[in-house]
Amino acid sequence: MCYKTNMPQIKVNDKIYYLTDFANEEELEDNLEKLSNDIFGPGKIFLRFKKRIGISTKTIPDGYLLDLSSKKPELYFVESELDTHDVVRHISVQLMNFYFSYNEDHTGLRNILSEQINNDQFKKKKCDEYVSSNNYSSFDKFIDEVTRNSTFKSIVVINEEPEKLSKLDSIVKFDVEVLCIRKYESSDGDQIFEYDTFQDNILTETSSENSKSMKLVDKSTFDTIVVPARKEGFDKVFIGEDRWYAIKFSEAMQKQIKYIAGYQVKPISKITHIAEIKDVVPYEGNIESYEGKFVINFKASAKKLNNPIEYNPSGKIKPLYGPRFAKYSKLIESKNFDDLWYEE
Repeated sequence: MCYKTNMPQIKVNDKIYYLTDFANEEELEDNLEKLSNDIFGPGKIFLRFKKRIGISTKTIPDGYLLDLSSKKPELYFVESELDTHDVVRHISVQLMNFYFSYNEDHTGLRNILSEQINNDQFKKKKCDEYVSSNNYSSFDKFIDEVTRNSTFKSIVVINEEPEKLSKLDSIVKFDVEVLCIRKYESSDGDQIFEYDTFQDNILTETSSENSKSMKLVDKSTFDTIVVPARKEGFDKVFIGEDRWYAIKFSEAMQKQIKYIAGYQVKPISKITHIAEIKDVVPYEGNIESYEGKFVINFKASAKKLNNPIEYNPSGKIKPLYGPRFAKYSKLIESKNFDDLWYEE
């Protein structure tokens, strides 16, 4: 076991867990697969297999993510890496190879995805349910849509996120989401994991906790990010500095989000202020835990909402513990969380 020196430790039930290296990329990939439901969330299908695609440019992705959480299905190429590489150069080359292979070999990609899904009864059932509820004439038409009419997107999974990776999508000129998985191990061999989640809270609760069905939402309609804040940070930064940090969300969402709203946690428990976003820039301070995250700068001082939006403990929507996306037009008319995020 190789512990990282001078790195964070986690204490759980009086046991100390130390940040530990993955033995190799296969171990990282194994744990990504085990944690995939928690990392990627509902409405996503993680496909772990390695088959060559491409014609003139041949490459082998580590896997794919099929995102069925909205009305337009999206496909992501997945690359898993350890931080032992010259990661920016190595990953950039890999992603560009994925990009060229995707654009020249839709048929090959379609065939291997179809084969993998058809060989997994659970994943095929999820796809069939999506096909039925979204008016596709057949599973084949659905796969054609995914592989021929989707914009190329990728996910990089890594054990550490060097600051340079936050600018990766500007280097390769397409959407890249970077997710970190860190392994912690105790002296007796127990393991726990710390990980980022995919497009955190893009899917808001659209049904009650007891409902087994999931209503799809159109992610392209979100234009506002709501962030939770304690009073000291809210007063000092959100109000005093006309900005908010450090926050992590994908480049794609950064491009479409126009507003930021502040939710003051207990005892206030209300969304009280909103501001128009000037820009989103990488965090450049010296707080290690903020590396790879972003600062949202406001165009002007945040304005107080005429009618603050309350969290109702007896409502259907859970409390806000992290950033969540919303629609500005709906936010300014809402009285509580259910008005803003719950849909029948």
